[in-house]
Amino acid sequence: SFPSDAASRFFGDIPIAFVVASSYPGAATRAEKIRIGDTLATLGPLVCEDILLVDDLTETGSTLAAIIEWLRDRYGIDPAQVRTAVVWHKRKSSAFEPHFYA
Repeated sequence: SFPSDAASRFFGDIPIAFVVASSYPGAATRAEKIRIGDTLATLGPLVCEDILLVDDLTETGSTLAAIIEWLRDRYGIDPAQVRTAVVWHKRKSSAFEPHFYA
């Protein structure tokens, strides 16, 4: 995506990986189950340390929590290595507290 590519260029040679996740399958409906892609997409070797997981918003926080669990189960990544950042954090409705938010 453009924002992550721009961040990588701004901060230098930072490895970036992408995971596809969806909790909103339709425009106005909410999924009962979070869907996560099969693999991480990377352009280089997977670096499993000091991970920053970025999302646009936390409404309930269930998507970020599910991705952290998926990273642990699929890639053996310790959840303590993962920091989270969101652009919009809905404090009143989210049980998940991201590390960084605007």
